[in-house]
Amino acid sequence: ADLLSRIQPMSPQAWAAASQRLKLHERPAPAPTTPKTTTPTGHAPQGSTPAAFLRSVMNDPQAPLALRVEAARALLAAGLGDMV
Repeated sequence: ADLLSRIQPMSPQAWAAASQRLKLHERPAPAPTTPKTTTPTGHAPQGSTPAAFLRSVMNDPQAPLALRVEAARALLAAGLGDMV
């Protein structure tokens, strides 16, 4: 706590100078890695069940592997592993 209490925020001018030196403004933003299991509005498709959602996450090759594994675990825990 003593160490953190001595931290001072960086001024906007110092941030601008540092980002200019590091050329942070030229780096492209990383692409989002969210699974493609939603509609353009960000909601699950209408009529979708939790099991259908988990299956779509598990089968989405664009979804991070950790999310796909968690979806598979959730389906197995719910006793729906044989339906995937």
